[in-house]
Amino acid sequence: MTEEERAYNRAYQPRWRRRRRKWMKAELGGKCVDCGTTRHLEFDHDDRTTKAIPSNHLMTCSMARLRKEMPKLKLRCRRCHRIKTALENQGDVRAAVHAILGQDAEVNEPAYA
Repeated sequence: MTEEERAYNRAYQPRWRRRRRKWMKAELGGKCVDCGTTRHLEFDHDDRTTKAIPSNHLMTCSMARLRKEMPKLKLRCRRCHRIKTALENQGDVRAAVHAILGQDAEVNEPAYA
């Protein structure tokens, strides 16, 4: 591969990924399924046990594989994605509170008599 071809690929790849990401967001509704925001959207496998393609490979897999994976995906904003993941990880309420309020939030243990 020549230096000219490498330069073309370096310029082409980001544009191609942006187009794919834009298409995927439009196909999935364009907003967070939990809160409805359109900012800081991420692709989330609704049920991680059915995941055939890791999220970080969605931009580079074939369209045929992506079309099979799309029904398993939901759009969530960064905050809702963190909350959902924290709750899935054995109901970690502390992590969910930190996802909502930030890492500096103090979470007190409940006082039992």
